[in-house]
Amino acid sequence: MNSAVSDRLAAAYPDLSPQLRQAGNHLVAHPIDVLTRSLRQVAGDARVSPATLSRLARILGFSDYAALRDAMREDLRRSVTPHFTARAETLRSGHTGRSSDFLARHAEASRANITALVSALDGDRLDRVAERLSRARKTVLIGGLGSSGAMDYMGYMVSFLGDTWRVAGRAGMSYASELAELTEEDAVLVLTKVPSARNSVHAARIAADRGAFTAVVTDSHTCPALAFASDSFLLPCEGPGFFTSYVPSIFFLEALMAALVRIAGPEALDRIAEVERINRALNDVVDPSG
Repeated sequence: MNSAVSDRLAAAYPDLSPQLRQAGNHLVAHPIDVLTRSLRQVAGDARVSPATLSRLARILGFSDYAALRDAMREDLRRSVTPHFTARAETLRSGHTGRSSDFLARHAEASRANITALVSALDGDRLDRVAERLSRARKTVLIGGLGSSGAMDYMGYMVSFLGDTWRVAGRAGMSYASELAELTEEDAVLVLTKVPSARNSVHAARIAADRGAFTAVVTDSHTCPALAFASDSFLLPCEGPGFFTSYVPSIFFLEALMAALVRIAGPEALDRIAEVERINRALNDVVDPSG
């Protein structure tokens, strides 16, 4: 947790009222919510009044709640995982010459990430986001740099459900053309990892400005796209490689896809069957029987 806020909170804690302590405990325990949700929403989650959070900010030496939030964002930014070059050098310097050692560490890290994700993931929240994405007039999938492949995979999966899903920047379509006509009837799903793709962050901002439901999936509290999120999911993605792992990202997207299928109406199931039928008619797939 952010040292500037937590250190000040620790120093002031003995003199705080029970309500202010409750507010402070919530800030420390839920930094992602502080950075991505409104003052009123955070106060509601903490079960205190917005005025209590503002008073706590001033007690801790900040001019207002916004300044406290900025301090949390800055300290979290400093804690971002080292960039790829440093991670690659760490991997290289620790190389033992045996791939089996790395495979074992990678497998253990992947298991730990998925276990942590499943433990922290609120199934009801996942269902609510899936429902919001599914009933949108148009849902745009956005993933730049390393996340582009994962979103292509998501785009392939959801294409079985209907024709309201788009992968931005694919098939000759620019980001701008996909975002230009977004309204509050639409939705955007952004997958980005720190350091975030600039286009993904800007796309999240544009979507939010236009009133579209904007879901952000990322691996760090410091992701700038979170400032524009209607809802968000933070994935544990650490691993022994020079690049943070996409295993939890794929796991999450497949879980989201399962939620979408569960809530799909009969017409979506009919479409899945029709897509399968046409795939076979076009000889796009080969069954095990040949």
